[in-house]
Amino acid sequence: MAICSVVPPPEDVAANTTSAPAAVGAVDIDAWTLSALQSLSVSPVARGTGSPLAIPIDQHSAAAAKRQTRTGALDDSATPEPLRRPPSRRDSQRRREEVLRGNEGSRQRRRWENDRLVGVPNAQPPLPADWEVRPTHPIHHVPYQLAQFWDRGARQRVEDRAAQLQAARKKQQRAAGSATGLGPGEVPRDLRETAKRSPAARGWVRALEEPVRRFLAAEQDRRRLRQEDDSAAEGMDSEDEEIVFVGRSGAMRELRQKREPDVRYKMARREVEHETVDSGVVFDSFGDGEGAAYKRWLAHAISDYYGLASRSVTLAHAPCRVVYVGLKRAHRRTGPPLTKLPRPLWELC
Repeated sequence: MAICSVVPPPEDVAANTTSAPAAVGAVDIDAWTLSALQSLSVSPVARGTGSPLAIPIDQHSAAAAKRQTRTGALDDSATPEPLRRPPSRRDSQRRREEVLRGNEGSRQRRRWENDRLVGVPNAQPPLPADWEVRPTHPIHHVPYQLAQFWDRGARQRVEDRAAQLQAARKKQQRAAGSATGLGPGEVPRDLRETAKRSPAARGWVRALEEPVRRFLAAEQDRRRLRQEDDSAAEGMDSEDEEIVFVGRSGAMRELRQKREPDVRYKMARREVEHETVDSGVVFDSFGDGEGAAYKRWLAHAISDYYGLASRSVTLAHAPCRVVYVGLKRAHRRTGPPLTKLPRPLWELC
């Protein structure tokens, strides 16, 4: 909106200014305002009235030439004119872009080309949608009407399928020896990390695991022989019964274990009315101290790996604690929980 800056005064004011200067206070303000507004030329929009300002950088301006002509009469030796920088070295946008790109073949030029994907045939410029603020994770828009089908059984089917896949994956990991957990056939995570930090732990695991594996193998053989004897006794008449004298192999084995100087374990069993109701392995040579606690922890980890029950007991006649490893109460009649012995634990940890 352009307003003319020249406003002529009212006629009666101009006539009375020279003759009667004391009558200035009697000017009609309304009449003067109307006459001032009528004399103004107001345009709603004023465009194109200015001229663009261009400052030549690489050319000498006319003002500089005029200044040289004016100062040409003075003594040039007294006031020398400073040399102007050549146009090629002056600051400009083109010069800045060239400096930013760098010379051809330089590291700066390679970085500039890599940042802008120069020479990449499948490069695509970013779309406006790429600059929008959105979450990085995928969003699944589920219609609200599917909630009723989810509650009617789809959720249970999905959970069952996930459980089956997890069980199959766990079975495959057990077969490969890479399963980690607290169940039978799974290597405890703490034991695996401890074996990685201290390689000597594998030797202790092997020394403590071999008696447990022999105990499980003997239990499986005993269960199988009992089943065979029961089936044979059912098909045998009373007249065909035979008397078999059992040798002293078991007693000789126990005597040999007692005579060994470096026995690290003992086979134990509990009998009620000449019937074995519980059996296991007792580790009683751990001693005291931090090393003994570490060995007891290894024995408990081995027990968990084979699905057995283990407990630490303090004997009355000895101050040290012993570890008893045996079958769980639920498996004393049915046999060991693992029908087939898994890979040795010392090979997996």
